[in-house]
Amino acid sequence: MQPYEQWVQEAQQGEIDAFNALTEPFGGAQGQVSDMMIRINEFQRLKDRLVEIFAEHIHQSREVLLRDMDRDFYFDAQGAVDYGMIDAVVKKTPPLLNGKSNGYLQP
Repeated sequence: MQPYEQWVQEAQQGEIDAFNALTEPFGGAQGQVSDMMIRINEFQRLKDRLVEIFAEHIHQSREVLLRDMDRDFYFDAQGAVDYGMIDAVVKKTPPLLNGKSNGYLQP
């Protein structure tokens, strides 16, 4: 297992009050046309790679992801589960008896 794969598995939870956004890469390009084309091509390469990663991990089709990434697409926690972005909604555990939170999240 690659280090990023372990992080991805651990990161597939979302807090109950969190929101998630699916957006396309963005940035600006200015200067000579040839410089702008280099940047545009790089943005397209990054977008293609993001779609490839998302399609593999959240099991949505490339067409659905491209449609949804065309404009900002927001999810609440349960919507992110339904879409496949995360596996579970979690909430913080209640404080311990001494009044300090243990910091762990519970599904």
